[in-house]
Amino acid sequence: MFAVHDELMEFRASLRGITLGTVQTAVGRPGWIDARHAIIVRSRGHSEGLAALLGDIRWELSTTVDLDAGSVVEDRENAWVELAGENEHFERSYVGEHDPHSFAGVLRGWHSTAGQHATARLGVGGAHLPVELWHAGTELVGDKPAVRYDGKAHEVPFQLWISDDTARVPLAFRAESPLGTLAIDLVDYQVTAD
Repeated sequence: MFAVHDELMEFRASLRGITLGTVQTAVGRPGWIDARHAIIVRSRGHSEGLAALLGDIRWELSTTVDLDAGSVVEDRENAWVELAGENEHFERSYVGEHDPHSFAGVLRGWHSTAGQHATARLGVGGAHLPVELWHAGTELVGDKPAVRYDGKAHEVPFQLWISDDTARVPLAFRAESPLGTLAIDLVDYQVTAD
């Protein structure tokens, strides 16, 4: 599970090289909730660039993750969308399946070898996606050694890179869409622990 507590990460999302938004993720300190060894992870995102010209989109996800089981104890996803003067608010929960936080935590704790395969069910944005992935090898992302995972989420192919070190930080994600390549890249990483 989560390799480092008190982490702060910032990711930038783009489509065909055009910035869509940023997401900040904070990983708390391990503790106990209802007799479970747990940690709270929170993410917030908002539209930027071209997406901000079309409207205002804000997204939040808060997850309490059972560190021993790697499962969601409690989570809440909220999205606020303002387009053409219309406002919408969506709220969802994915208890019983992985959300992006618990999935990332399990993946970060998985010390796989080339060719190993895994499957999961991932809830995000109201969708419930079957995900399969496999360890495709190691390579550099910028100047950082990384493990590359290839996979499919609901038949959409993707690649995911995680740093090949003790922290196992998510570095980059690529998926092909009908509109072009969706890219999510780590742009800032800090550990605030004393």
